[in-house]
Amino acid sequence: MLCGVLTAASAATDPTLYASPTGGGGPCSTPASACSLPAALAAAGGQSGAVTIDLAVGTYSGETAISSGSEQSLTLDGAGAGQTILSGSGAQTAVVGSAAPPTTLESLSLTGGTASGAGGGDLEVDNTAGVTLDDDAVTQALGGGGVTLVTGTAQIESTQISNNTGAGINTDASTTLKLLDSTVAANTGVALDTDATSFIYGSTLAYNSGGGIDVAGGTTDIGASVLAGNSGDDCSAGAPSDAGYNYTDDATCASLMAATSHRDDASLSVGALAASGGPTQTTPLTSSSAGYDVVPASASLTNDPEAGAFCSGTDQRGMARTEGPATACSAGAYQYAPPMITGLSPRATLDLGLPVTVGGYGFGDVASAKFGGVAAMITGQSDDSLSLDVPLSLALGSQPLTLTNPDGSGSVAIDAVADPTPATVLTPGQLKVPYSQALPVSGGVAPFTFAQSAGALPAGLTLSSTGVISGTPTKAGGTAFAVAVTDADGFAAASVNVSLDIATPIIAAKRASVKLSGTTAPVRIACAGAPCVGTVSLAGSTQEKVRGHLVPVALVLGSAPYKLGTAQVATIDVALDAQGRHVLAHVKKHPLQVALKVTVAGGTAATKTVRIN
Repeated sequence: MLCGVLTAASAATDPTLYASPTGGGGPCSTPASACSLPAALAAAGGQSGAVTIDLAVGTYSGETAISSGSEQSLTLDGAGAGQTILSGSGAQTAVVGSAAPPTTLESLSLTGGTASGAGGGDLEVDNTAGVTLDDDAVTQALGGGGVTLVTGTAQIESTQISNNTGAGINTDASTTLKLLDSTVAANTGVALDTDATSFIYGSTLAYNSGGGIDVAGGTTDIGASVLAGNSGDDCSAGAPSDAGYNYTDDATCASLMAATSHRDDASLSVGALAASGGPTQTTPLTSSSAGYDVVPASASLTNDPEAGAFCSGTDQRGMARTEGPATACSAGAYQYAPPMITGLSPRATLDLGLPVTVGGYGFGDVASAKFGGVAAMITGQSDDSLSLDVPLSLALGSQPLTLTNPDGSGSVAIDAVADPTPATVLTPGQLKVPYSQALPVSGGVAPFTFAQSAGALPAGLTLSSTGVISGTPTKAGGTAFAVAVTDADGFAAASVNVSLDIATPIIAAKRASVKLSGTTAPVRIACAGAPCVGTVSLAGSTQEKVRGHLVPVALVLGSAPYKLGTAQVATIDVALDAQGRHVLAHVKKHPLQVALKVTVAGGTAATKTVRIN
């Protein structure tokens, strides 16, 4: 028994083993005790359940041989293509033997392999139980091509097969290949050289030096796929069967005659092989491509190994093929979707620097976001949600939010604005003077709707639903009331307290003495503000004996109404009443100090002691 190999008694029903590039002989049972990949494969062969080998980040050099074992199935699960790398280093990269269990290679890079015998450089499949590749990158084989299927069945999905010396995929007779939602590009041979039963659905075969498909034997069904940019013919030999919605940029695939397929279409517009937002590279379509959103959402393709509507699945990157309200999806391995914003949560508020979540769809490709001209940091991203930080330097008010894809296309904009907030202090009004002012609002999208939510406006004034405070104040003084504002998009800030003062006009007596003129006392006053309306009165006092004590008694000597305009000075003749005439009868011999009281409607403006003589 090898050191560290799990015994049957200790094995879990579906155990997970752990391997690392620097691991030793075992025991492989935890990440901390990760063993080498050969040791993990040996340990897996002694199990009876579905075994997973979790491969840590790094490069595993030398040929990975997966041979016989008693396990029910085997999965080599990496940390991602480009992160967990199986490298042939002068040999084949991986060989799945004829007696191996059903094997899955997931989230791995296979690279640098060299052909040995009839096998492929990066992967040779001799397994009658079947092999699945999922989210893998099979690249840069130095000879023998990418994948060679010698016996059995291979299902390759969401995988990049590119830049290999030789064919991307080669299948021998009596084998079955299912190529789904994958990209086969930039290989020196043909993309697919097949003698087998092959199904190609939702895939892109592009920029291969030897051409697209060479059907040397067997049968090949192809549906919703793209062949473009190949140096050789898109179909160099044989006649694939057309399941519909296929697109080519030359006329060689003569058998693709379905009404929904397009041959020799110069507007196919397939981009170069590049990172496109998923775990592996693709050759993306753009929204201007002839293959963009051409498959109806309800369409099912003949002989598609994945039953159901084609558009209900995902593309190579795992993006939903049908985005938001779209009624169709694209041919090929890449589902282009321009970003579409449907809402913000919460609204981008005056609290700059805080996060905001953008809802919508087609966000998987978004490379940059801006509020106005200010870049926003993308802190979280999925197909239907973006998390952004509102920039601290963002100017308040309406700002367009723009999302942009890596190729500069797909920009969309909505008004992402500060919540509408009314001004909290208004221009003062004046008593008895008509008042009208529109309540200023910062942020939000006009037009706005206003409502008084608490408190009371100054007497005589009202607030309209359009935000105009108007009326004629009937009482002086300050007041505070709460206002709620809702913008055109239905967003509202919390109610805000607004202050509005109604000032009393200032009245001043111009002289400190008044000379009687018969039965009137001419009083000269000035008004700062308008209109000044009220009463001028003169008052004195006397003393009366009450129960043996002298008690001061106020006396009204006379009064007169007045009405002055702004900044006017006027003389008001105050008519003395009987009591005033009696008190002031001898004032010329005995000058009297009395109180001059100028009262404005709504409040007292001034009281001044004057000399009557």
